[in-house]
Amino acid sequence: MENCKIPLRLGKCPIIESVVEIRFKSVMPEEAVFGMIYAQLSKHFNKPKKLPILQLPEAIRNSDPNLKYQAYYSLQSIASDDLQLNVGPRGLVFANTKKYVGWDNFAAFIETTLSLLKEKEVITEIERIGVRYINLFHFDIFDKIEVKFQIGQTSLSNETTTFRTEFKQDDLLNIINITNRSTVKQNGKPVLGSLIDLDVVQDFNDWKDWDYQTCVNLIGKAHEHEKIRFFNLLKPEFVATLDPEY
Repeated sequence: MENCKIPLRLGKCPIIESVVEIRFKSVMPEEAVFGMIYAQLSKHFNKPKKLPILQLPEAIRNSDPNLKYQAYYSLQSIASDDLQLNVGPRGLVFANTKKYVGWDNFAAFIETTLSLLKEKEVITEIERIGVRYINLFHFDIFDKIEVKFQIGQTSLSNETTTFRTEFKQDDLLNIINITNRSTVKQNGKPVLGSLIDLDVVQDFNDWKDWDYQTCVNLIGKAHEHEKIRFFNLLKPEFVATLDPEY
């Protein structure tokens, strides 16, 4: 991977959402998975909220591949309003959707939760680990990144442009989405800006003998990979305007 000086953190943090997803298989009946998980975590989370997918008939949820790994319930952390866990019969989604708490705090939240779950052996096989970060900038980002967009001699930097690519590196799938005009909700209000959306994924063919520490280490590896990828996208002079701490 490219080499550049990577900040520990940014004073002007553009992150609006960070997510760690674990897709899994369980020997438990699907209807029992959430109950088993919540029984272990109830002291650390508020009362669960049902997600809209539960309004769909079970037959549709199970037959549609796009819904296979969707969460059915959302749990808000008692310790922090900024952290939540979404749970489905085949997946866990750890999310920091408000003010970014920093990787150390986010990782501690994930590790503590996983350590509670490992004792009950609800998760018998891990299929995928993914780390995704979405960054919002209130201006056209294309002039600030190490990517050029043009058709012939015509630059697309000031036009409405969306860029997507996927590639493998170090057994990790990198999914990069960049758009310079997108409307997202921030603090409940629509905001127009540029998005850099990075997703780093590792798939497993047959990880039935998974262990807690290896899982935690792989999440950390994917996060570090995502962070390096992000800062290699940005021009150094732009990074300097974001109050980096080294």
